[in-house]
Amino acid sequence: MPFGPTKEHPAYGVIVLTKSIGGNKKLFGSSLARHGSTICLTVHRAEIEHDLGKDWIYSKGHALIELEMSHTQFSELITTPGVMPGIPCTLTRVEGTRQAAIPEEETTEAENIQQAFMDDISDLLNSLSDTKARVEAIIQKKGAISKADREEIRSIHFEMTRVIEDYAPFAVKSFAKAAEKVASTAKAEIDAHVMSLAQQTGLQELRKLSLGGGFTAGELKQIESPQEDE
Repeated sequence: MPFGPTKEHPAYGVIVLTKSIGGNKKLFGSSLARHGSTICLTVHRAEIEHDLGKDWIYSKGHALIELEMSHTQFSELITTPGVMPGIPCTLTRVEGTRQAAIPEEETTEAENIQQAFMDDISDLLNSLSDTKARVEAIIQKKGAISKADREEIRSIHFEMTRVIEDYAPFAVKSFAKAAEKVASTAKAEIDAHVMSLAQQTGLQELRKLSLGGGFTAGELKQIESPQEDE
């Protein structure tokens, strides 16, 4: 019996969610420098046929868009709807065209905070060196230290104390926040990887049972790719 007519429409589409394991990928907006496991989302145009009492939906053509996310980014996407400007993702294909990979030299938020801290410390040390030279110049003056000199020393001391007191809490808070974010992201990535390995190990054991007569090929396929009855 031939299939029924195929219906197409610009609004018809299908979306596929998969998990990628392996590699050492850089992802946009991630707190980690590298990822060995990612969530992949692909959107295709679709067409539909009706035959044998049901609708058959197929993907059509190249992917309209394909993207990757870390497990943490994916969790944020589904648990915090409506958050603007949105959750970062890494585009891999757009209208069938592969997108350039994230540059190797691109740094993470934690690395940017560390570099900014090192730059600020360098500036602070330079300022302290200049201040030390100013104080030594006053001390080495011949004769007694004048009232104006004492006021200048007091002003220098106050200035440096204020700079350190203002900057230190901010630096510590930024480091703590970045470290917490990295630790949380790393934990989520490790948990996801362990779960994936556990699932793969379980499927391998099921295949062994299948070879020994424990499961039929159809039953094993249903376990690996469960589908709800329509």
